[in-house]
Amino acid sequence: QQKEIFYTAMYHSLFMPSVLSDAGSTKDRYTPLFPWDTYRSEHPLITILYPKRESDMIVSELETYDRTGWLPTGNMMGNHNTELILDGYVKGIKDFDIAKACAAMCKSLLDSPYARREMNDFVQNGFVPASITSSVTHSLEFAYDDWAAARFLEKTGNIKKYGNAYQTLIARASD
Repeated sequence: QQKEIFYTAMYHSLFMPSVLSDAGSTKDRYTPLFPWDTYRSEHPLITILYPKRESDMIVSELETYDRTGWLPTGNMMGNHNTELILDGYVKGIKDFDIAKACAAMCKSLLDSPYARREMNDFVQNGFVPASITSSVTHSLEFAYDDWAAARFLEKTGNIKKYGNAYQTLIARASD
């Protein structure tokens, strides 16, 4: 029975995101990820079990950046594509455009207008004030996104290229 529960849960965890590509396509494209909590659970699992699939998902997110100028966020408190890309990279997934990922993270986290209105408060104060619903959650999520983007810049050897952005991300993650 435990084996049945495990495999059923695993099967369910792989429903989303869905493949958006036509059958026979040389590259799988995925529906938007919006990795709210899946960046902590599902995506690390996919990175280990199906690294090619995770790589295709990262490429899909970067293609959204190409089309819109921002990494997608959906309803999420922050922009957790930064963690998803960092996690894949440190686990050996490197067959995506690293330079584009650096640019996408920096633009999406540092340039206004921000995807989340609460981000303005975070940028001004270093936190989201208690008068705003879910202020602690927002503050933690934004700081973690900044930390992940800074770590990605470090791991990819891009601190010098993105010096000011790196310093801002590290400072905001540390507040």
